Amino acid sequence: MTNLETFSEQLAAKELSQPDLAVALLWYRDHKDEGTSVTVKDLADALHSVGLCSKVNTSRLADQLSDHADVVRGAFSNSFKLKLGSRAKLDEQYSALLGIRRVKPSDSIVPREWFAARRKAWQDLVSEINGCYDHGFHDGAAVLARRLAEALIVEAFKAKGADAEIRVSKDNYMMMEGLIGALNSGKTIKLSRSARPTLEPIKSAGDIAAHSPYHITTKQDVDGITNHVRVLVSELLTVIDGK
Repeated sequence: MTNLETFSEQLAAKELSQPDLAVALLWYRDHKDEGTSVTVKDLADALHSVGLCSKVNTSRLADQLSDHADVVRGAFSNSFKLKLGSRAKLDEQYSALLGIRRVKPSDSIVPREWFAARRKAWQDLVSEINGCYDHGFHDGAAVLARRLAEALIVEAFKAKGADAEIRVSKDNYMMMEGLIGALNSGKTIKLSRSARPTLEPIKSAGDIAAHSPYHITTKQDVDGITNHVRVLVSELLTVIDGK
C-alpha cells in the first residue's frame, strides 16, 4: 500500500486546489478507516506536514469544505467526512495513486444500483463479485456470493432485532449452515417461496469453490446460481429496509 508521503507526492503533480487537496487527504483517511471524520485543523496540519501547502488558513479551508460537493459535516465539531455518493467518483480519481488497478464496473451478477446508498464494504464486495465473474475468476465469484449472502442474512436478523438467534458467542455468528437453519425456521424472517430454494445452491457453490481440492468452478457453475443470488439478495435487502 502506498504511504501518505508517496500519495502526497503524486497529488502534488495534479495541481489541485487547496480544498481538493484536503478532500484527497480525507479520501486517503477514509480509504483506511471508512466513514472517518477529520477536523479542519488535522487536514490543514496534514497538508502542511507533507509539503502540499506552505501555509493553510483553517477558517478559509473550513468555509471551502462547507461548500465542497464531495464532503459533509463530520461527527464532531469543525470536522468533515466524505459524502457517501462521492466515494465512487473519488475512488476512480485516487485509487491509482495507491497502486490499485480499477476494473470496469458491471452488473454481471448483482446490480450495483441495489447498493448505491449502502455501506461501502458491501459496494466493494458487489464490485468484486461482478469483477471476478467478468474476468473468469469463477471460484472467487462463488465464494464471494456466499459471503454476501451470509452478511445480508446477519444484517436482516439485526434489522429485526433478533441477532441473538444467530449468535454462537458474544462476538461471533453462526456459519452459513446455521444461518440457513435459522432462516428456514421462519421464526423471525419468513422468506418467500421464491427465495427459500436459493439458499442451499448458493451455499453449496461457495463451499465447493472454497474447499474442494479437485473442482475448479466454471462459468456454467456460477451462471447456475446467478438468479438465486439476485432473488435472495433482493429479498434480504427488503427485509433489512423494513419493507
